[in-house]
Amino acid sequence: LLSSPLPPSALEHRGEYDCTPFFAACQNGHVMVVSLLLRTRKVRVWPLNRFGETPLVMACYKGHAEGGTLLLGEGGEGGEGGEVGLTRAD
Repeated sequence: LLSSPLPPSALEHRGEYDCTPFFAACQNGHVMVVSLLLRTRKVRVWPLNRFGETPLVMACYKGHAEGGTLLLGEGGEGGEGGEVGLTRAD
């Protein structure tokens, strides 16, 4: 998948709740996918969903510490936490 010539829009596609594929991988604990996508350097690390939440906020909120650590290493932003109410400091 990552070695095939994907149009840039494929990684920025917005699905339900305005989440990118990268966002969905983060919030669902798919650490291997998150790591692979980060290595492509073609994904935005802190896209907001329609609730104003970032991948970092949702990874932490759902208990995916390893994914959260990966995002922090890449400069992931906590933002305001949207409806969840968490920030990077939490």
